Amino acid sequence: LDGLVVGDDPSTGFFDGPLFIQPEMQLAIRFPEGWETRDSWNQVVAVAPEGEALAILSQAGEGDDPEAVARAVAERGGIDGRRFRTIDVNGLRAVRSGVISGRSDGRPVSLEATWIAHRGNVYQVVCATTPDRVDRFHAAFVQTPHSFRPTARGDFARARVQRLRMHRARAGETVAALL
Repeated sequence: LDGLVVGDDPSTGFFDGPLFIQPEMQLAIRFPEGWETRDSWNQVVAVAPEGEALAILSQAGEGDDPEAVARAVAERGGIDGRRFRTIDVNGLRAVRSGVISGRSDGRPVSLEATWIAHRGNVYQVVCATTPDRVDRFHAAFVQTPHSFRPTARGDFARARVQRLRMHRARAGETVAALL
C-alpha cells in the first residue's frame, strides 16, 4: 500500500483553476474563468454560471485528419459539413464548424465544434448555448478550443498528488506519537 494514490490521480487529468491538464494524452485546455468544471472518464465539461452555456472536450476519433473525423461526426448527426473550415490551433491541425442550430431535449440549441488532431487522436471541443445567447458567449466559444495545446514541461509541476505512506510504529508508541 505504500505509495498508493489517495483521492484523485492527476495522471488521469486534473484542473489547475480553469486549466485542464491531461498528462497521459499530453494535452491542456483552458476553460473560461468562473465556469464550473468536471472531468469524467470520457469527457471534460465546463458549465457557465447559471447553466447558460457549456463546453465539452472529448476524443472524437483516431488518426491525424481532423477533417475526416469532423465529416464523419457531421454525417452521423445530419450536419452540413460544407461550412467547416481548416484552422491551426497552437500548431495543431484543426477544423472548425460555424454555428450549428439544432434541438436538444426538444429545445433549440446553437453550438460550435472544433476538431483538433494531436498525437494520433482527434479531439472534439463542442460549445453550446441557446440561440439567443450565441453572441454573448462567442468569445468563450472561440477562445476555449483555441487554448487547446500540447502540454508543457511546467504543467506537470501543477499536479498535487496525495500518497499513502507506511510508517512502522515502535513498541509502546501511541497513535498520536506515530502521527
